[in-house]
Amino acid sequence: MEQFKGFQIQSIIGNENGKVSEWEQKIKEREAEVKYNAYINSGVPERYFNESIESFICDNEKMQEIKNKVQKFAENPKNKILVLYGENGNGKTHLGAGIVRACGGEYILSSLLCVKYDSGTSFKASMTREEILEHYSKVKMLVIDECCKYFINAEMEKFVLSYIISMRYANGLPTVLITNGKINDFINFLGKAVYDRFTEVCTTLEFDWQSKRKELRDKE
Repeated sequence: MEQFKGFQIQSIIGNENGKVSEWEQKIKEREAEVKYNAYINSGVPERYFNESIESFICDNEKMQEIKNKVQKFAENPKNKILVLYGENGNGKTHLGAGIVRACGGEYILSSLLCVKYDSGTSFKASMTREEILEHYSKVKMLVIDECCKYFINAEMEKFVLSYIISMRYANGLPTVLITNGKINDFINFLGKAVYDRFTEVCTTLEFDWQSKRKELRDKE
């Protein structure tokens, strides 16, 4: 394996003589560079930029089970919804970032999504509200973190999330939702129409262990 800016390039199969042409090598390097550039512009926080699903450390069987399910989702995410829920500091964002690393796509906080939508009516905005909704409805993979914290407006967040989830479902595109709330509260917040989609294509994973942030601070 060769490392290229943090992304692994699989060994290239040689020609009949077992050699790899310079052209073939350049193609592989270019593909890795394109993937790398897409990742650094994906919105994944710098804190998690070098993390992956594989780097998620499991201290018990429940954590290993969740890691395995997230890995399985990333391997075949088409038209699926994954909800990661539980208290702060127990690895949900780490795995969300790892999914973007594995699959491509974008990561965004629900609050930032609402800020973008709210500012879409300004003449200075780079995208209109309609363009914002369309963009996030068509991204190949979308991870929305910190859902239902109501930083801007609960009704606005409910509309934006419900619309994007519904459109992504219709487009056959995968969505990852991360929240600190209880799953029933989250489903009730989104409404019956979205819940109906949950029952068909959604997997919910509860992170019910204690925050690891203090443990990580003590190691520094």
